[in-house]
Amino acid sequence: MGTPKAARRAKEKASRQILDGPSPQERETLTALFNQGRYQEAGMLARGLTARFPRHGFGWKALGAALGGMGHAADAVVAMEKAASLVPNDPELQGDLAVVYRRAGRLRDAESAYRRLLSIRPDLAEAQNNLGNTLCDLERFDEAEAAFRAAIQIQPGCQDAHFNLANVLRDQGRIHEAIASYRMALELAPDDLQAHSNLLLALNYANPIDTESCRSEARRYAEAVARKTPYRFTEWACRRDPERLRLGFVSGDLRSHPVGYLIEGLLRGLDATRIEAIAYPTNPATDTVTNRLKNYFAAWKPIHGFGDEGAARRIHDDGVHILIDLTGHTAHNRLPVFALKPAPVQVSWLGYFATTGLAEMDYVLTDPWSTPSDRKKDFTETLWQLPETRLCFAPPPDEVPCSSLPPALENGYVTFGCFNNMTKINDDVIALWAHVLDAVPNSRLLLKAHQLGRASCRDRILKRFAANGISPSRLMLEGPTPHHAYLATYHRLDIALDPFPFSGGMTSIDSLWMGVPILTLQGSTLVSRQGTSILANAGLHDWIAKDKDDYIAKAIHHAKDVDRLLKLRSGMRPRLLDSPLCNTKRFASHFESAMWDMWRRHVAS
Repeated sequence: MGTPKAARRAKEKASRQILDGPSPQERETLTALFNQGRYQEAGMLARGLTARFPRHGFGWKALGAALGGMGHAADAVVAMEKAASLVPNDPELQGDLAVVYRRAGRLRDAESAYRRLLSIRPDLAEAQNNLGNTLCDLERFDEAEAAFRAAIQIQPGCQDAHFNLANVLRDQGRIHEAIASYRMALELAPDDLQAHSNLLLALNYANPIDTESCRSEARRYAEAVARKTPYRFTEWACRRDPERLRLGFVSGDLRSHPVGYLIEGLLRGLDATRIEAIAYPTNPATDTVTNRLKNYFAAWKPIHGFGDEGAARRIHDDGVHILIDLTGHTAHNRLPVFALKPAPVQVSWLGYFATTGLAEMDYVLTDPWSTPSDRKKDFTETLWQLPETRLCFAPPPDEVPCSSLPPALENGYVTFGCFNNMTKINDDVIALWAHVLDAVPNSRLLLKAHQLGRASCRDRILKRFAANGISPSRLMLEGPTPHHAYLATYHRLDIALDPFPFSGGMTSIDSLWMGVPILTLQGSTLVSRQGTSILANAGLHDWIAKDKDDYIAKAIHHAKDVDRLLKLRSGMRPRLLDSPLCNTKRFASHFESAMWDMWRRHVAS
């Protein structure tokens, strides 16, 4: 036990450590290191500060930030929690603590930290916005919407909050409200490329699709990209007379995703003596589908860690002849890379269903069913039509067998269904489906989508159908399941219903694969004619409705003919396998011919 004098000195030293702290020069040095991304050096300096000033919050806060920057999320939390315990009423520190909680996946703790911050400073729009993002991660979308609206009320010019609000509204199927919020976000930040892309995607969900607005917005996107594009390649490293064409595929969806499922058949069928395929993934996420796809590429060269110029330079230096975008204006897109023109020929295909707007995108790969010749005006690109289909399906390796009997034979009533994203289920779709249910006595409707895993989404859907006179007893609402279980759910359907104007793609093929015919409403745009193309290629022309009245009439007619449903179900998979939709060799041959013809046209120009 120390002497009273020694104890007094220790107490005085501890008191000084509360009041004293790092010098202004030390703070400036740390700030400079953070700004330069030199987190390891910042961490070493911060550790020294915690040793010298263990009861001062700054060193612990800096250490937490440095550890977070180095990716050590759990250690960052420990350091930041220590800082917060020393300075509990520092709003900035609560915000930093929330950030490291989110990085560590501790979302509820992040929510609590943001709420503590707002209890200290309720006028912080940024904190409300970040709380909203955390609530989105927790899939509490109604609360997230309230948080974003609170941020906007505090600061009407908070562009992030308008953008995030738009995303929440879109995911709830409130498309027109979402479009209005995206437009407000773009008024505040005209060069926000992600907001531009999200707006363009949302416009394809709106009924009816305003093609003129889509084209105008796509041009505005291209203008925004042009303002940020420092140069464009005008000379390329690829040979003009190659023995094999080198094709680059840029995508964030080379995984368990419709793009991943639909590109596998092409890759299997390509002739390696004529085509060399290189993958440029834009998303670090991988899974078992990714592992399968890797085997079909000559090279796998991720660009998700590269800036636009670095990614373009990598593609250019690889001597790619034709660069193919599989993403368009969907998530993980790298369209600004295409604006740099790293390949002499550039093509949009598969992952998007409208114009990109980029002058540097030469072609959209499509088919006669998806884009009749009179729809050229919808695109800034040139339409290049494959002779039969733009989609090709390779049967999955974990095959789920078809059920041999329509469930109506056992149930005594017809079960309709749709497994599309709920964003596609607009008020017009619900009104039409309500007419179908009214017209087919005792029928049921099974909806399955990832959003329906949330009670708030299920309640909203039930209310929207109730407004159209459909009781909850006629509806079955189910959330997501693993892929094999999702496919097996088709056993419970007699007839699938296609939404509009954003018709199904992969879900429609899945439905046919599982023996379930699908009723589609033919539209005028590529996205509204996906079902038309799929059914026409499967020889099911009588399942394509020309208008809403025809849709209802066909639903009544097909629902009455259970014997035909039985014959269709038993023969649907062989029918699909014999169709252009599953003939991977023929599709690959058409694809190769298109690529070579594009190249010859380029060389001749």
